[in-house]
Amino acid sequence: MPLQIENLSCMATKAWFNSKSQIEPGAGLFQSERRFQLWGYTVSHGQLLLRSTAGPDRQGRKHETTIEVLFKPINAAKIRDSYDGLVVRRATDQEADQVRAATPSIVFYDDDQVFMLESAGETDYVVSLAIGWHEDVLSSTRLSFFATIDPYEPKWSGSLTGGYDPGFTVASARELIEALAADPAAVSRPTMVIASRGSNRPGMAPEGVAPILVAPMAR
Repeated sequence: MPLQIENLSCMATKAWFNSKSQIEPGAGLFQSERRFQLWGYTVSHGQLLLRSTAGPDRQGRKHETTIEVLFKPINAAKIRDSYDGLVVRRATDQEADQVRAATPSIVFYDDDQVFMLESAGETDYVVSLAIGWHEDVLSSTRLSFFATIDPYEPKWSGSLTGGYDPGFTVASARELIEALAADPAAVSRPTMVIASRGSNRPGMAPEGVAPILVAPMAR
């Protein structure tokens, strides 16, 4: 879908907004009729990811591209697990004040922005510094458009947005090859490979240790 900002429409494939000066209160940022799901959350930088996947949808429409919408770092959110059609806009000053009043225990920072998520006549919100979106063909070896390469991390990222996550991540391509080589029978069945990456958190494996779990996928 075209990016819509006020009365401007352009066939952009990605956009990033991290400043209040980029868009006026109440103005639209993103609009799509496709179905979006809550796809991931990463503790590092408080990153929240919504995705509309490629392929057929519930209405029988086939989509060639994947669309991802990323909020970071989030301070507060009222969201659901999926949206059938999605409009994202910056809140009006009155709406932003209502969100702050409804969450008195949360400290709002000067650069926080309130984004309204509208779908099926209902409205949710996300409070974050920035929002971005990206639409393109997502290759099978790439977890997310926002999974960037870090010189201090493995070449193939194991998380959607980088940084710490709840503890389990999808294995990299190299880890997948090594796991299948160790268990040849896995090649003949649908398989999901998960890597538990080491960290300094209590109860986790030491840094650099990445035990592999080869798990049959549900049919």
